[in-house]
Amino acid sequence: MKKLSVVAGLALLVLPSLAGAQEVTLKMGHAAASTHIFHTGLEIFAEKVAEKTNGNVKVEVYGDRQLGDDKQLLEGIQIGLIDGALVSSATLPLVLGAASFDALQQPFTVSSYEQLSTVLTSELGDELLATLDAKNIKGVGFVDAGLRHFLSREKPVTSLEDFKGLKTRIVPIPLHKAIWESIGVNPIGMAYGEVYSALETGTIDAVEINVSRSSRKASITPPSR
Repeated sequence: MKKLSVVAGLALLVLPSLAGAQEVTLKMGHAAASTHIFHTGLEIFAEKVAEKTNGNVKVEVYGDRQLGDDKQLLEGIQIGLIDGALVSSATLPLVLGAASFDALQQPFTVSSYEQLSTVLTSELGDELLATLDAKNIKGVGFVDAGLRHFLSREKPVTSLEDFKGLKTRIVPIPLHKAIWESIGVNPIGMAYGEVYSALETGTIDAVEINVSRSSRKASITPPSR
């Protein structure tokens, strides 16, 4: 299962026309740590925007959920509190009712990074992003956030039988809940920022997530599991 993110922001639509005009400052946020590649990518984006607009457009990047989690970021864009965000596409059906994005959450539908890139840079990808227009959000593009991983605190998971009964953190959306219940997992919807402490205290037995060095999950769950 791939986890995809969408850069979304109404203000980004007008960036090209702002060159030579008055100076503008845009706020962009994400829910990952400031050491995450998302943050680095947005900082590079900010540099490119400043370069292309001769410094007339400044993009301020806020990580570590400073502007909120994915749900709050999307709602903030809709009402104009912030200008853009890097969010998980998994939240779009739940928060915005953008049901078409559920297609990106189905397991085993993508067999390679090349196939993923082909699909999301095609007309189909453009059509998906265009569905956000009706939600007062402009979808700018997709970011591949990596493969999904299953980490267990106590025992190795080597077969479908091993999944049964594990109290497992999942992305808190109905589709993910239905997928994991179908193989016997006890799914617990939980925000990304709560996962580390939940693993540390034993509130959950396992986690379904995309692992990154910045999240430090591997320090609690041995990498071989």
